[in-house]
Amino acid sequence: MDNILILISVLCLGKSIIMTNLLPRLWHRVVFVLLCVLFIWISYPYAIETNKINLENILMQQDRMLDMNLFFVIDLLLSIGFCWVVFARRNNQTVGKYAMLLAYIPSLLIFPVIFYLQINLSFLFIGSSFLLLTAVYSVFIATFIFGGAYLAGKLLPIESRLELTIVFSGLLFVLIICCTVFHPSAKIFSQSSSVNVGELFFSFLVITIIFLLGIFVPRIYKLFKK
Repeated sequence: MDNILILISVLCLGKSIIMTNLLPRLWHRVVFVLLCVLFIWISYPYAIETNKINLENILMQQDRMLDMNLFFVIDLLLSIGFCWVVFARRNNQTVGKYAMLLAYIPSLLIFPVIFYLQINLSFLFIGSSFLLLTAVYSVFIATFIFGGAYLAGKLLPIESRLELTIVFSGLLFVLIICCTVFHPSAKIFSQSSSVNVGELFFSFLVITIIFLLGIFVPRIYKLFKK
């Protein structure tokens, strides 16, 4: 579960960096980065009391996965709307007043990801002051998001940034769906012994022979009948 959450965190960070670059104005990017830093300090008293193992066990429950699916679906739809508005404005198309609001909503997944990574700090740097770690972490997040957004604008054309936003959103949605569908509690049959490769091959061979006989025997019969 830890590896899956880390993968989700990496995808969310990459998506958030690109979407931050696509915000309409520079001061919008600054405000979003400041909101991320503010969220880190607001969640500080909760992060210092949260156990990483307990949090992962809670998130691993299937009903929590279903709740996360809804959140990921909402984020996917908002991201699609965000990209559509950016594309329409770039091509001088008319965008409704309320639809324009989508251009100011970057990825909402960045906030739970920031909280999860903040909890991991105490496990990565055992014995260090969590207050100091949080201060360094807030500076790192601000620099990483704002600097990454700047580099994304310099290195990637806007079409590629829009495509990557949709790709990251789709990957996150598929990943959370797979985690729910293949959740251990969703298994109907639990395998208690290893697969016998010999018996599996023999069964496959018998089924293949029966399949071929079903195809060719009627044709051979018709040929002899003629």
